[in-house]
Amino acid sequence: MQAFGMPTETAGGLQWQCAGVSPVRMALSAAALPATRSPTRTVSKRHGTCFRDFLGANVKFTALMLTAATVVFGAACGQRAITGLCERKDAEDALNGITNVASAFGTHETMDRLEAAVQNKGMTVFARIDHAAGAVAVGLSLRPTELLVFGNARGGTPLMQAFQTIGLDLPLKALVWQDAYGKTWLSYNDPRWIVARHGADASIETATEEMATALAALSRAAAEAH
Repeated sequence: MQAFGMPTETAGGLQWQCAGVSPVRMALSAAALPATRSPTRTVSKRHGTCFRDFLGANVKFTALMLTAATVVFGAACGQRAITGLCERKDAEDALNGITNVASAFGTHETMDRLEAAVQNKGMTVFARIDHAAGAVAVGLSLRPTELLVFGNARGGTPLMQAFQTIGLDLPLKALVWQDAYGKTWLSYNDPRWIVARHGADASIETATEEMATALAALSRAAAEAH
């Protein structure tokens, strides 16, 4: 077994020299000592100096490697944590009927594009609400958050004919908002989830699918760069 001890510089780095003393032997010698005494100070004079030097150099090297590993691992985990949180939120939102669409534009431009797309489809814009402005008006702060209320009686009426309580979720609404990382999102309730919330009915399946398709197209027109 290669002996370890005082380090000397070689072309390959550090070479340990302490004739006849192996790291296993030194470790066993230290382990056999009482816990109340320092192993690096109570090993025999023959082995003590070598063992202290061996431990000191290895502790410094280990600390350096741990520091480097921590930086790399921390950066990777930070990105994974952000990605993981986003993925988890998307999964939770899907269960709650919320569809989130990432936008290539800022919040105001995304909302302008959505409003224009809605009007181009012949739908009515009932309201555009700036929640962030409302927060400022009462001395509070809120990241950019705007809500668009819109719809078409021809599309929504068949759903309410089947379940009048669907009127609680109509007209349609879309929220454009900025997350904590400055990313803009467009979110809306999936019409399929809305219908399921009030009671499934095969008679309005076609109307529901048409509404879902229209919302998806409007979202793409607002959020995607062409």
